[in-house]
Amino acid sequence: QNQVDVAEALREATVGVRFRRFVFGVERKLTSEQRNVMAAAFDAADQAVKGKKVLLDTKRLEYKRVVGRVLAAMGFWREITVPFEDVGVRLIRRDKVEAFEAQMAVIKKELDINLTALDKVYADAREQAKALLGNLFDENDYPPSLKKFFGFTWDYPSIEPAAALKKIAPQIYAQQQAAVAAKFAGAVVAAEAMLASEMHKMLSAWIDRLTPGPDGKKKVIRKDALDGFQQVLARIK
Repeated sequence: QNQVDVAEALREATVGVRFRRFVFGVERKLTSEQRNVMAAAFDAADQAVKGKKVLLDTKRLEYKRVVGRVLAAMGFWREITVPFEDVGVRLIRRDKVEAFEAQMAVIKKELDINLTALDKVYADAREQAKALLGNLFDENDYPPSLKKFFGFTWDYPSIEPAAALKKIAPQIYAQQQAAVAAKFAGAVVAAEAMLASEMHKMLSAWIDRLTPGPDGKKKVIRKDALDGFQQVLARIK
């Protein structure tokens, strides 16, 4: 009964939030002709050779900053939510939506700034790739700009049965309600497991830091580790 109550409380206190991300794919498969050349070079059968080429240097600071902002958005989405059964959807507390929107807007603005910086060095990055790839270089692999090829979106899809269904087909509506209730019960279990895993990792790290080394020397716990511990406790609450 307690589990049912918790699931119902979770249902009343949260909404679903869906996150999608997209990044420019820097790898391309080699064409059959290119694989044939590789196979001939190694005296191998054509069907036994596979390969890919890398279009851009992913170690470039501008590229790393852009990808970092996309990953930061995904990380924040996961940090402020708990798992849910629907693909790509997690649950966020209703009273956290405003803060979520504000932070995502900040990250989106930072991404736009970093994308502008990446576009400024894009021509140079293509020339670098041309020199490195040699005959594998193909202009068609490179769009005029990368701004539309990196980003993220989020929305709030309905995870409740359509209200109109209650009048149209009450029995089906009841089945849908039961299915949603089961999903929230599963979300409770998933959230508990997620938070327990985070706590376990945190405590394991602390135990390691509190255990003297082979030479008997004491170890030090940094203040940011304590801050992280407090954050996990706050999240569990």
